[in-house]
Amino acid sequence: MSKVWLSDYVDSLCEVRTADNDLLCIGKIARTLSDGDIIIQRKNDDFPILALNEPVKINVANYKLGSMFLSGLVYISNFDFMQVKKISIVSDSEKRKAFRLNHSGCAYIYKESEQPPMPPFETISFVNISLTGFLCQCAKELMPNEQYILEFDISGQKIFLNFVVARKVPSENELNTYGCTFYNVDRKTEDKLLLFLQKLQREDIRKLKNPLL
Repeated sequence: MSKVWLSDYVDSLCEVRTADNDLLCIGKIARTLSDGDIIIQRKNDDFPILALNEPVKINVANYKLGSMFLSGLVYISNFDFMQVKKISIVSDSEKRKAFRLNHSGCAYIYKESEQPPMPPFETISFVNISLTGFLCQCAKELMPNEQYILEFDISGQKIFLNFVVARKVPSENELNTYGCTFYNVDRKTEDKLLLFLQKLQREDIRKLKNPLL
């Protein structure tokens, strides 16, 4: 892959996952090296210590350039950063099943032409969410490639995220199910989304360690 192209994603948020798509940590691309390796730096929470040559998948979220899905092998791993080598692009079939956190909350959505404080266009229920988008269910029909705004409540504070409907997903009930992609997210809102996802990440880890909770 082009090292110049990858360097365009420096300072972008990213998720690091195991080969089985379990979330390990969330950080940012700090820099790229001349040999093609990338350095991922923590944003808030400490990184886990991973073994040399452990395979990982990396979802790089950039709301202007578009998301990038990578895989590689761990070369250096500590609490503050990790260096990943032998970077390659993940296949399209892998993208759909990776990089998501289960979330059962609800939110309002608006048509981009009818922004708040106008009444919301619809209420959606999340199935899962990630740095790059979310899967949701709702009663109304949403149009593919239509642009909407998501009003998202994080710890009592509202944030607004632009998104587009990427695809309709077959559903087992009467509700419509859609895969949606974020775009044009500013840095302040991006940081708030990151904090929310890290909270979900910690809850998932706690449940894995204490399944009876």
